[in-house]
This record gives sequence, structure tokens and C-alpha cells, in this order.
Amino acid sequence: MATVGGEIWLTDDAANRVLLEQLGLLRAIAEAGSISAAAKTLGISYKTAWDRLERLNNLSKLPLLLRASGGSKGGGSQLTDYGRQLLAGFEELEKQHQETLASASERAEKLNDINISISRKAGAEGKLYGSIGTVDIVEAVVDQSGVDLAKHEVRLPEGPIRDIGEYKLAIQLHADVSATITVNVISEEES
Repeated sequence: MATVGGEIWLTDDAANRVLLEQLGLLRAIAEAGSISAAAKTLGISYKTAWDRLERLNNLSKLPLLLRASGGSKGGGSQLTDYGRQLLAGFEELEKQHQETLASASERAEKLNDINISISRKAGAEGKLYGSIGTVDIVEAVVDQSGVDLAKHEVRLPEGPIRDIGEYKLAIQLHADVSATITVNVISEEES
């Protein structure tokens, strides 16, 4: 079975992205109590950790970290209240994102390889009188398979279907999750 993934990020006006992996550094600092220990935990250099923190702080409206300088007892770092709130908010967002991906993946498994039939009046050459669009396809999928589908999820790259035949259509359930269904368009006289 394929693994479904995705990314969540924040952007500033200059389109700088803060990925969840960068917020993982905040999580590691909260647990370890220092930038150095967090960097070792994550397997990155202190400089990389420092650069990520600078980037996070530049995107943040308030400081995320309180730092104590090193010395005979060593330094330390802890998240500010705002840093803890930001981290908790992103952890909730990440949880919801994973639930959304799981739901989309489950729907994709149900939709994959569905074969539906739609009958329409057609001329002798196989041209339909009218066309079949996303609404028609959604209604047929729901009626014939019982799987929920929205019209914005149906991809018709060549526009509405205007001929009798078999069509493999992509169903885009999430940016990272898609399924393929088969739509058989038949003449009403054949059905």
C-alpha cells in the first residue's frame, strides 16, 4: 500500500516557508532545555539549529525562545509562552492534517477501480446529444457506489464528455491523494 504524505507550512509576505520540521526544533528545545542538546537529538549541527531559530524568530511577531548564555554552569533555552502556544497550535494543525489525509486515503481506496455507467441519448456516430459533466459523474458515483464525492474533486482535463466510450478519470481528493475511476458512457438505446 502506498504511503500518503503532505506538508504544512507558514509563509511570510516574502514567501519564506516554515515547515513543521523547523517547528520540530522548538519541540526538541522544549524537551532538552538547550539548543545544543536539541541539535544533537535531531542530528543537525548547532549552526543549522541556530539558523532555523533565526528564521523562525524572523517570521514570528513575538520571541519564541528565552536563552541563557553559557558559563560555568552552561547555558540553556526554553520556549516563551508564545513559543509554547505556537508549537501547540501547530501540533493540533498537524494532527488535523493527518486525519484529513487518512480520510482522503480511505475514500481513494473505495473509489479506485470503480466502474460506473452513464447512459445518454446519442447519434449514430456516437456523439452525445448534450454532454456529461462533473455533476453527472458525481451523481452516478454516489448512486452506483455509495461513495461520497464532490464535483470539484472530478478532473475532466479535456472538458465535458461528448462521446460514447470508456473514460478513465482522475479524482483529486486532496493535494496528495487521488483515485482513478472508469466511466462508461453508453447510448440510452443500449441500456
